[in-house]
Amino acid sequence: MITSLGRANEGVCPTERAPYRSRRTSASRGHAARCAYRATIAAAVSPTAEQSAASAWREEAGRNARAASGWEQTLEAASDARVELLLFQEGADRPAFRCPACGRAEVSEGSCPLDGTRLEPTDAGLDLAVHQTLAHGGAVWAIRHHQDLAPVEGIGALLRF
Repeated sequence: MITSLGRANEGVCPTERAPYRSRRTSASRGHAARCAYRATIAAAVSPTAEQSAASAWREEAGRNARAASGWEQTLEAASDARVELLLFQEGADRPAFRCPACGRAEVSEGSCPLDGTRLEPTDAGLDLAVHQTLAHGGAVWAIRHHQDLAPVEGIGALLRF
């Protein structure tokens, strides 16, 4: 399972997140070298792993199989707990609507298809997709090095079913 939730700790040694005092006393030269090596490997592997995830999505979407493409399909799949891996281009976002009763995400305004509650607008459609995906046990990956999702509004997903 691939998960990327941001850049803050990407490629950072665990001791680098520790308070200064504990870093100074716990990090040996060997440990620092290992952490630097891991950060270098993570930076080198990231585009390859990203390409693998994007290729899997492209293959499934091309066969009209277990993939969602674009905001409408992806928000629906995330709300239905079908998303195994949510993929989005860095910077992709759009307004969307959320059901205050059940949390379902939709692209257009109206009533929730499940409980009839009036949908509320939000400017953060990506936040809705990420929340629904993680709440239902899926993973999230920000695509930073490839433009595979550009033709589908910058968002897509690999589906469980």
